[in-house]
Amino acid sequence: MNSCLEWNVPESALVMAVQWASRRVQTSVDRKNMPYRSLLQKLDDKIMGDAATQAFMGYLTATERFAVCYEQIRNDHSKNIDPGWDVLSGATEEQFTSLSSNCVPVLSPELVTFSIKSSRVPRGYTLVECMERLDFKILKYGTDIAVDLKADFEVQIYFDNETQPPKDISSVDLDRLIVLARHDLKASKELAQLMQASRFAKAYLCRYISRSALTHRWQLCSEEGLPPVQKMRIGSATKEIWTARLAWGKPFKGVNGCAT
Repeated sequence: MNSCLEWNVPESALVMAVQWASRRVQTSVDRKNMPYRSLLQKLDDKIMGDAATQAFMGYLTATERFAVCYEQIRNDHSKNIDPGWDVLSGATEEQFTSLSSNCVPVLSPELVTFSIKSSRVPRGYTLVECMERLDFKILKYGTDIAVDLKADFEVQIYFDNETQPPKDISSVDLDRLIVLARHDLKASKELAQLMQASRFAKAYLCRYISRSALTHRWQLCSEEGLPPVQKMRIGSATKEIWTARLAWGKPFKGVNGCAT
């Protein structure tokens, strides 16, 4: 089954994604060896990532799961590298009451963590071809894929390739609105309009896979004739990613049932 679940991200969620992105774009620390990105590109990448997070949280809510994202509970003014997961999910709201107010919350074992990977459909690809030929985007830092998996589940979400960032934005307007949007909803809405955040209103929830299942499948790469590591073009740089086929993952079910 190579289909994806199309999910609509409401305007209010996109505005929140823009506000989250504005808080992190000038203060957060990129992971090591990330290629250079302009402020506009960096902001747009973060908006896309947060729009994907909003889409996934909307899905969890629709399937009667409680969810919170790291941005909602972090307490470090967006200065530290994220812990490697984006969304927490639990069966009951009470499971979230014990979250610590530390910079990195202490999680109870009942909560499940998700790492959300967002990408544009590569030019010349269809979603079906993405499912058949591409991978979960897991950058290689350690010597084993298990070392670089920080969440219980990996999730891949795509957006249309046409969601490239606008080019006719004044740097003065961008800088001004980024500062204001961090804590002001009206400014966040203005920045969302400037960045044309509605480009991310349609998300494709493609695949998810557990850490244990992914680690197991990766260990079988040699038997399946697959390289354990691949080269991937990210911006202007070529990076190493772990082989982690989307075809190994599970598809998302509709809102009448949650895939497990």
